Amino acid sequence: GSYDQFRIEAAVSGALSDTVNARLAGIYNVNDGWMENEIGDDIIDDDTTAMRLHILFSPSDDLEMLLTANYYKLNDINAGGAYVEGASLDADLRGIRRPDLPTDAIVGGSYIDADGDPYTGAWGFDGSLSRDAAGITSDINYQINEDWSLRSITNFSEVELAYFEDNDLSPLDIARFRQGTDTDQYSQELQFNYTNDQLS
Repeated sequence: GSYDQFRIEAAVSGALSDTVNARLAGIYNVNDGWMENEIGDDIIDDDTTAMRLHILFSPSDDLEMLLTANYYKLNDINAGGAYVEGASLDADLRGIRRPDLPTDAIVGGSYIDADGDPYTGAWGFDGSLSRDAAGITSDINYQINEDWSLRSITNFSEVELAYFEDNDLSPLDIARFRQGTDTDQYSQELQFNYTNDQLS
């Protein structure tokens, strides 16, 4: 099924002047969780918004500048569950599936879901996931002469992420796992390009 999915995509582009063109595109998607939690909210849902803007400046035949900005947001969703089934070791100490092990019980420290469906579980803690990302890039090309050109690529981006999960994978609230990220990144690349058959 679609899990009550609602999705919309849109884009618009065109010339702003004789030397400037632009394009704006965006997407929004939301749907319910597709892994069923028998004792809480379903998990792995989605609530995503993303946008990208391109602006191209062409003031002369020798100079072209492309500016790109992007934005992405995953709103706080339910996440962090997993499916666990029985397992043991064979004679060669290799892991094997053991569907004959008791279910609906704590076996070897891991909860075994009763119905055997990998898309259902019973997690005592509703995990969460949120992510925000944004960035801007400039790509400048300048034709110095017939043979040589200069290209400059500059980028700044930032990402924030928060993740919280039910680490014991059982109906009991025994262990939780949390991690987060907050990063900024800057990069600068310069290229000298030669397009003739040989250096003179």
